[in-house]
Amino acid sequence: MHAQCVQPLPLCSFCSMRNLKKFCEILQPTCMYCSSDKTVVGSIIWVPNKSGVRYELENCVPPRELVDWFNNTSVDEIKRVVSKMAHDAIVQNQK
Repeated sequence: MHAQCVQPLPLCSFCSMRNLKKFCEILQPTCMYCSSDKTVVGSIIWVPNKSGVRYELENCVPPRELVDWFNNTSVDEIKRVVSKMAHDAIVQNQK
C-alpha cells in the first residue's frame, strides 16, 4: 500500500481501505491534513502497490499479508508508519 495525496476534499470513495471498517478506523487520523497556515488542505487515500489488488480491496477482500500486518502490529506502530507515509505523500505533492 502507499499513500496518495488528493486535494482539496476527502475522497474516501477512491480509498482502497474505505470498506474495511477496522483498517479505516485505524488510518482515519492520518487521512486529513492541513498546513499550519491553513493554506494547504487535503486528504490522503490509500492505494495498493499492485493494481490487481484494488478490486479485491474495494470488495472487502484484503490480501492476507495486509490483514496479518494489521493484526500483528500495534495500533501505535500502525499510526506511526501511516503518518510517515502520509507526510511523505504531502511533501512529494508540494514539490
